[in-house]
Amino acid sequence: MPKQVTISDPQVLIDEINRFMATLKKLLLYSVYICIQVAGLAALGLCCKWVVHHLGGYSLATPEQIFNYHPALMILSMIVINGNGILVYRIQRCVGYRQQKWLHFGIQFVATVLALVGAYAVYHFHAVKHIPHLYSLHSWLGLSVLVTMILMSLAGFVTFLWPGLGSSTQRLIIPLHAFYGLFNFLMAAMVVLTGLTEKALFSMTSPGQQYRDSPPAAQLVNLIGIAVVICTALVLGLAINDDLRRRVSGSGDKQTKKH
Repeated sequence: MPKQVTISDPQVLIDEINRFMATLKKLLLYSVYICIQVAGLAALGLCCKWVVHHLGGYSLATPEQIFNYHPALMILSMIVINGNGILVYRIQRCVGYRQQKWLHFGIQFVATVLALVGAYAVYHFHAVKHIPHLYSLHSWLGLSVLVTMILMSLAGFVTFLWPGLGSSTQRLIIPLHAFYGLFNFLMAAMVVLTGLTEKALFSMTSPGQQYRDSPPAAQLVNLIGIAVVICTALVLGLAINDDLRRRVSGSGDKQTKKH
């Protein structure tokens, strides 16, 4: 028979409550993580639907169709993959800390490469169409986010992986690395939202089908934006939760720090 918990044994009751709360916290964590994946994939899927049904689809045949890779690649790289890279230290507890660092770098490296490809798509479109580069707030913010992704990937690799700096230096850099990583992720979401609005205004020009008229394409753009906001908010919520930070030992096993 199962053990009966009574008031005469308060420590057992406390232990049972603690185990229950730990299980509940883990279920909540993975529920939020699943919601992040759903929101990110929803944003990407809706973006593809918008491009295919309202912007001419994907192809390498015309500059316009090459440009169409830009929004999907930026959502995939800056929001979906970047967000999952941030959460490596919150979710992937089945591997060692050293493996977590390599996994984090690998995911962020893939995100950076895809973001560069997406940036090239819009650069090519502007060059062929003789449209000025870097004239809008969206382009200024987008370039700053992309440059920051590159610099943080390089700095993170040199600091934490190879050749790797001393544990005391790493402890000083980790808070800055984490802060600017989250700030850049938030900036990336702003870039995506401004880009969606900009493209919606430029592409919806027919009378009665302008963005302000709320045609089906406009509703798709708004839904993409909402999905991006939800995904971003949930990622940031898990990332800044101090209870989920992994306590590890320095670069080896001597100094305790949080990541």
